[in-house]
Amino acid sequence: MSSDAAQVTANRGISSYAVVFGGMLLQNLLLFALSIVLASLFGTSEEMDAFRTAFTPPLMLAAVFAGTGGPVLMTLLARRETSSAPGTATLILLLLTGVSLACAFLGFYDSELVMRGLHPWFDPKRQAESSVLFHILVWMLPLNTIIGLSQAVLNSSLNFVVPAISGVVGPIATLAAVWWLAPEWGIAGVAWATVWGAVASVVCQLPWLIRQLAWPAAGQLHHAWQQVGIAWPLLLGMGALKLDPLVDQFLGSSLEPGRISQLDYAGRILTPFLMLSSGTLSTVTFPRIARTAVAGGAPLRAEATLAFRTLMSLCVPAFVVLTTFAHPLVQDLLQRRNFTAADTLAVSQLVRVLSAMLLGAALSEVCSKMLYAFRDSLTPNLILTCCLLAGFGLKAVLVGPWGILGIAAVTSGVFVAVGSMQLWFAARRIGPMGTRNLVVHLLRCVIASAFAAAVGAALLQLPIPFPSVFGLTLGGILYFAVLVFSDSETRAFVKRLRGSRESRVESPEPE
Repeated sequence: MSSDAAQVTANRGISSYAVVFGGMLLQNLLLFALSIVLASLFGTSEEMDAFRTAFTPPLMLAAVFAGTGGPVLMTLLARRETSSAPGTATLILLLLTGVSLACAFLGFYDSELVMRGLHPWFDPKRQAESSVLFHILVWMLPLNTIIGLSQAVLNSSLNFVVPAISGVVGPIATLAAVWWLAPEWGIAGVAWATVWGAVASVVCQLPWLIRQLAWPAAGQLHHAWQQVGIAWPLLLGMGALKLDPLVDQFLGSSLEPGRISQLDYAGRILTPFLMLSSGTLSTVTFPRIARTAVAGGAPLRAEATLAFRTLMSLCVPAFVVLTTFAHPLVQDLLQRRNFTAADTLAVSQLVRVLSAMLLGAALSEVCSKMLYAFRDSLTPNLILTCCLLAGFGLKAVLVGPWGILGIAAVTSGVFVAVGSMQLWFAARRIGPMGTRNLVVHLLRCVIASAFAAAVGAALLQLPIPFPSVFGLTLGGILYFAVLVFSDSETRAFVKRLRGSRESRVESPEPE
């Protein structure tokens, strides 16, 4: 490869990180704006408990289908090992979408049975309200399945722009519909707005999705089933992972009203940090490592090293923010009208406990995708499943004496264990990546985070509105400024980022 071609490839990689990060940043800001609206309108009421419990099952099951089929589609299309790959991918997408539709119809047929089985300790009022909402939200199952599979197909061709745009269009549509429907329809209006936002996201991706697929030829159905069958360890791990929130809600239904909502709001605080770190990395890293895994050697180690460095750069400051500024952040963003000071205290405690989950989950997301690129789906998912099953037992034991905090503490511990074990296996597969340089970079991230946290703490003392938001913004700017000043590779990263735009004009990424 010539030096010019290598530079174009590097710039494309940097540009991909920027596109995905920017899209996820805007998407999460919009979703958090939705959380602020919901907190103001419903707080941690029984209505909010009912909404979250009705929304979680279709959301989690869709994540299982998309999380199982996505890596299969991405590996199949990224490598293009046969000319029939697009046709086989079409069949896989149709099969998984059909299964998700069938599950949605079954849930719609007897929503009361589903809700009663998942939340046996709900009082009759919350039970009835969750069943009504599940009738609406069950259609998020096929819609989110299509969104996740479509994103995998587009990312396999290194098209990160369209999924990023669709990820913004959906929340905008949801926010607009909530503003229109919630005043008159209440929490049911929020449910319908959620469905409409998903429809908008599907419509946004559909034209580009069709261009990447092909009409399947005769005899490809068996091959498609084989590809899905290979992913059974992934299905096992994803099933256990997405069962975790359902177990939390099952156990939480025995607690006083509002605890499920408080845990959900803590997760909403955590989600933007998690998505902007591990979500960005796994989206870009997986297709690139899938392409370099065959050859191995220096290109593979370079991609892996870049992924781990970026993971440290994003996760360390996020962990510091969540542990240090949880209370003022929750207070500034959520505490108004129906979201009380007592809710703020409870949610901020949960955020601190769950902050360790950020590190473990981000590490697990990246390491598991690296192992998938080597077509090893058994190792990461066996680790995940065993740890989660042990966690389910611990949660059942601790929910009595510790309440919702016990559930959160076990969740954090499980993900730290999973991420650590998967890291060991991924490092063995990839080979030496320069451990000393990674440790030095980690220390830089810690020092830069401490400096930014000190500045943020000083801003909290000023009599200004939303001081935690200003502190978070200024602290983030100063953090990356310290990294750029102290680390030559980060400076090179920024330079490539600035130069990638010109490279893309000269040699655009394929659709």
